[in-house]
Amino acid sequence: MRKSELKNLAAGLCTSFISRNNSISRYWALGKIYQFAKESHVEFVEFDLVKLTVTPHAEDFGIILHQYALWLKSNAAKNSKENDIQSATIKVEFNTSQPNTGVVYRQTYGDLFLVLVTVSDSREKEATAKIYGYCAPTDPTRESRTTRSD
Repeated sequence: MRKSELKNLAAGLCTSFISRNNSISRYWALGKIYQFAKESHVEFVEFDLVKLTVTPHAEDFGIILHQYALWLKSNAAKNSKENDIQSATIKVEFNTSQPNTGVVYRQTYGDLFLVLVTVSDSREKEATAKIYGYCAPTDPTRESRTTRSD
């Protein structure tokens, strides 16, 4: 697979993952993930889309894990005759430090997070994409659920 194809896959996963359309139980997935991270006293949650694991283990995130594994598989198949993705991870870090590249635009309330996506193929080519943003743990008293069905 060409390096540009790997970069496109990583960027697509990254932007889709932080989207408000990414939901768990009709709440923004990042807020639910942050809520889990705070309750578990961890600074990050990592989704391995090839091994189909979540670290630390969380049953509630199985739907997100499988949704993005399927997304990766179908999009990789479009770009290549063979699906040679060897690893693909989405790592969400909370309470991270500001990047050296400038100030992160604040679109919502909450704390700074970083989503880092890494995709590699069988020839050890690797591409990464990252996005910073702000989110807060899910708070049903402050937020409304989406009207879309999951």
